[in-house]
Amino acid sequence: MRAHLERIAAREATIGAWAWLEAPDRAIAAARAADAVEPSSAVHGRAIGVKDVIDTADMPTAYGSPIYAGHRPAADAACVAALRAAGAIILGKTATTEFAAIHPARSVIPHVPARTPGGSSSGSAAAVADGMVWAALGTQTAGSVIRPASFCGVVGYKPTFGTISRAGMKPLSEFTDTIGVFARGVAEAGWVVAAAGNRPELSRLEPVPSKPRIGLCRTPHWEQAEAAAADALATAADHLRAAGAVLSDLALPAPCAGLAEAGMTILIREAR
Repeated sequence: MRAHLERIAAREATIGAWAWLEAPDRAIAAARAADAVEPSSAVHGRAIGVKDVIDTADMPTAYGSPIYAGHRPAADAACVAALRAAGAIILGKTATTEFAAIHPARSVIPHVPARTPGGSSSGSAAAVADGMVWAALGTQTAGSVIRPASFCGVVGYKPTFGTISRAGMKPLSEFTDTIGVFARGVAEAGWVVAAAGNRPELSRLEPVPSKPRIGLCRTPHWEQAEAAAADALATAADHLRAAGAVLSDLALPAPCAGLAEAGMTILIREAR
C-alpha cells in the first residue's frame, strides 16, 4: 500500500488519474487490518480504484460531472460491496469523462504524458499503468475499457454482459453498459472479475493447451485501421505463433457488418 501511495504522491499531478483519493492514513490502516487476518481471496488486501460512475458509500461519486460534485450515494454499488467483502481495499475514485460519455478527463498516458489515455475509463487505465493501484474497475458502452487499456499498455477485460452486476452504476446505455477490469496481467484481471461478480469459479486458472487455437478477426471496419494498428496486430500474431499457438482467420457472419452502426443508434437513443 505504501508503494501505491508514494507513487500517487509523486505522479498524480502529472497523470491526473484520480477524481477522489482515500486519506493515506486510512488506506494504511485498512492495509494493516487486511494483513492481520487470513486472506479470503486473491484480491485480499489489494488496492483497487473504482471508476467515478460506480457508487461508493464512503467516497464522493460525481459521475465525472460538476452537477454531482460532492454527491454521496447511500450505498456501495454491488461490485464494490463484493470487492470489499473479498478483502479488497478501495483506494479512491478514478477520473472519467462526464457521465462516461463527454468532456474528456484530464488524465494522460503515463509513459507518453502528451497523449490521452482515451475514454471513458481514462483514470482507471492510467492508474493501473502507472502502478498507482493493483487493479481498477471501469465501464464500457462502446470501447471504454479496451480502448484505454490498449492506449496505456495494460490488460483491459470486458467480461460477458451481466457477469458483474451493474446495480449502483450510473447507466449510459442499458443495452450495452458493462463493468470491466483493468490490471497488469490476465490472471489479476480474472481474479478481480471473480470477486466483483461473486463468481469464485472464475478465479481458477486452467492449464493452457500446448497449442491453443486463436482466431484472428479483422472486423468489418478493418480498412479504417491505420497502418500502425495493422502492424501491431501482425506483430502480436507473430509472437503468438512463435509461442506455439495455432492462429486462423475468423470471419464474422455477414449480418455483423452493420453492428457498429446499430449499436450507435441504440446508444444515442438510450443516452438521451
